[in-house]
Amino acid sequence: TKGVHLVVKLAKKVGFKLLLAGIIDTVDQDFFDKEIKPYLSNDIQYLDNLGEQKKELLKNARGLLHLTTTSEAFGLTLIEAMACGTPVIGMNRGSIPEVIEDKKTGFVINNIEEAEEAIKKIDSIKRIDCRQRVENNFSLEKMLDGYEKVYQDILSLPRE
Repeated sequence: TKGVHLVVKLAKKVGFKLLLAGIIDTVDQDFFDKEIKPYLSNDIQYLDNLGEQKKELLKNARGLLHLTTTSEAFGLTLIEAMACGTPVIGMNRGSIPEVIEDKKTGFVINNIEEAEEAIKKIDSIKRIDCRQRVENNFSLEKMLDGYEKVYQDILSLPRE
């Protein structure tokens, strides 16, 4: 999962305002009803699908918590947050350590206890560093150059 249940429980424990956003697929509705809905309150809110409001929400957020319990190939949400200048706290899984520059654009953490400590230090991250990381590593041009290099490498392999 994306670890939303962990984020909700952490928000309740630490006492910070949490805004959850996203589409709940039909297959995830039972999970949402059992693991998330009971925690919803004035401090923990679910906003559904945001559309264009997403940029405004990310831009004004103190941070993005991404406590995924699975290895993701690429975390687009992390890039979107950092493009808006928002630091990210993410589990040390999949591509997350490659996307987040630990202690510069957010924190790569290994467990909930480290997430709790990272929350206390989130304001030490400079928002401009988050934006610059995206511009330097994940812009359209950088991504296209990377794909072209991979394709060139594949094409240059000897044929059997």
